[in-house]
Amino acid sequence: MSWFTLETLSAAIGKSKVDGSTARTVARICRADLIVIDDIGLLPVGEDAAEAFYRIIDAAYERRGLTLTGCVRETR
Repeated sequence: MSWFTLETLSAAIGKSKVDGSTARTVARICRADLIVIDDIGLLPVGEDAAEAFYRIIDAAYERRGLTLTGCVRETR
């Protein structure tokens, strides 16, 4: 199992972009039978977090189990 918050996933993919190892990082994450991405929607996300999220979903789609959890901020 691989467990990330959206923030830590973004950081991991961001680090891999620096040294050109993004494909290896995504492959390593997707070796797990279950990938959990937590705290979606808790904080606003930037382009890097959205890209990291897309890369993992795209790579794991129909190949690995995905669990996505999130929060909806209460607005008043």
